[in-house]
Amino acid sequence: ADLQTHATGSMAMDNWLMFTVITVLLLFAIYQAQWLQFGTDALGHAKAWGLVASLGLGLMCLYRRPRGKVVPGLFEARPSSVHGLGVFAVCDIAEGVLLGQYPGRHRTPNQMAAKCAVAPKARGYCFRTADGRYLDPTDARGDVSRWPAPGLPWPLPIEPTLAYINEPCIGHGDVNVKVRDACRGAE
Repeated sequence: ADLQTHATGSMAMDNWLMFTVITVLLLFAIYQAQWLQFGTDALGHAKAWGLVASLGLGLMCLYRRPRGKVVPGLFEARPSSVHGLGVFAVCDIAEGVLLGQYPGRHRTPNQMAAKCAVAPKARGYCFRTADGRYLDPTDARGDVSRWPAPGLPWPLPIEPTLAYINEPCIGHGDVNVKVRDACRGAE
């Protein structure tokens, strides 16, 4: 898949909004430090700043966590005649049914280009969002992973099945993706 051809979804918050939210929460934590009885001495200030730092790191990990979910029981990944693995319906799926959220970590164009330079396989799985960023469901080697990397630590795995949806390269006429009812076993 070409890095410049995908467009899907957008991020819920941009960086400025996240910065504002974190700043407000940090200021709130600082003002609450007295109420939490950390004290006004050096140890009390260190405890307050520890709380502030933990809160900030937690929010950044939450914001930059990998995304991805699927509606269970609709499809599965298995060997495909198109390429590697594909996504196949395991039951009849009516037209218009939401299959889930494409998996991965949000990356800037520069971050994605740098990753593809060292892990070229990642190029085949990333999707460009409407705001110009990318969803990258791959690990450091460029393989689809339940723990996309690099990135801030996140202990919970994502569901990467939708990363195996196959599509033809631009200019090829063999489109195997269209909006229609999908019968069981269809790719």
